[in-house]
Amino acid sequence: MNKTAFNLKENIAGALCYVAGPISGFTMYFFEKRKGTKNTVVLFNALQSIVIFGAVILFRMAVASLPFTRLILVVFDLASNILWAYLIYQAFSQGIFKIPIVGDICLKQASRSK
Repeated sequence: MNKTAFNLKENIAGALCYVAGPISGFTMYFFEKRKGTKNTVVLFNALQSIVIFGAVILFRMAVASLPFTRLILVVFDLASNILWAYLIYQAFSQGIFKIPIVGDICLKQASRSK
């Protein structure tokens, strides 16, 4: 396993990228880039966390402003929480787990950052 900015194993640092959604994604991305380690696994998971959960927040805000959306929000919140837990598990066990389309873009960007 390669070194990370926080001297953690790649899989642990990757899982931490998802813990607080885009906030932890931004934090891990910033420190990984600044400390000079530029670990691709951590950068990928941080970028994917920012994109996926940033979109979740924006979608939730847009739907919440519409009338009669209580059921939609309950189902969406349940699905996003399951996705959140699954991404943490996958980052911890595999290191890189790509969400279709978004994952390819994030991996390309993380590899370019090296």
